[in-house]
Amino acid sequence: RKVRWFVSHYWGMSFKDFVAALRIHADGEALAAGWSTRSSTTFWVCSMSNNQWDVKAELGSGDPLDSSFYLALTSHHCRGTAMVLDNSAMPLTRSWCLFEVYQTCVLTAQRRPKDFTGLWLCTPTGVLQRGGCGVDAAVSVAHKLASLRLEDADATRPEDKAMIDGCVTNMPGGFHAMNRFVRNRIKEALHAAHASFESDFTNLVLALDQVPQEEGSDEGSEDGLGDDGDAGAPRREPTWPLPYLLRRHSSGVSRTSVLTESAFGFAEDSNDDKGQSSDSLGGPPPLRAARQGSRMSGASNASARRRSPASCEAPRGDGREEPFPIELAAAQV
Repeated sequence: RKVRWFVSHYWGMSFKDFVAALRIHADGEALAAGWSTRSSTTFWVCSMSNNQWDVKAELGSGDPLDSSFYLALTSHHCRGTAMVLDNSAMPLTRSWCLFEVYQTCVLTAQRRPKDFTGLWLCTPTGVLQRGGCGVDAAVSVAHKLASLRLEDADATRPEDKAMIDGCVTNMPGGFHAMNRFVRNRIKEALHAAHASFESDFTNLVLALDQVPQEEGSDEGSEDGLGDDGDAGAPRREPTWPLPYLLRRHSSGVSRTSVLTESAFGFAEDSNDDKGQSSDSLGGPPPLRAARQGSRMSGASNASARRRSPASCEAPRGDGREEPFPIELAAAQV
């Protein structure tokens, strides 16, 4: 099969991460080309394509233009270079990977963009230029490359490094142009990651705005919260004085009736000639006006108002009020 992508990688990288990076790249390629499967993409990987029994011949016997790397990369069917990076960007510290980047730089200038798409930086979490790897991964690689000098790349054989450094030095701009070429690819990747993040963030906010209101929520409240505005907090029932509730309880009044009164308020007894509540249990005086902003849950009772007692103290027989003993309250509870 014809080569579509040349793969530049560091042999010491985890094979699992290496395969994951190429799978993601192939998925993106298939999506862009409208293919139904990634199997239509073909990669040239030196460790699997070279004759490992005759590596010297594969390397061109001293002439890099005769090497299998060069022949595969300059094939007219090759669309670009997929460089597989780890967090340390190790491929850019190896001389032969540097040679592949050098040739990619030359081909990018010579061939049309639709025929050769240049250098693509691939990671196990996504392709940097496509913004699929996330901001963190792009920033991590960018930090590494910001201080990386391609002229510091090394090779197992010193003669290979000398030969490759000579090729780069003789090209227009030399190592300065090479470093600029790689850094421009990183800048493209950072811009793509940033744009992808902003798009995902905007879509997420819009999705949250469209979440349907839960049944039974306060339709009159814009944020759907309780009176206090505490997100996720259940609506609290009206708070009544402890002395009053204890007397209600000791007199056999059910909790349901207390809650009913707490929801709708106490009716004033117009026949009470002393102006006090006619509640035989000595309940609190007539309730004051409803608290501001307080509502019942449920649309049918939206107009009902909760009222708070006028006093948290127990009435005395002479009409005055005295504090309810805390010890007595605890004992009765």
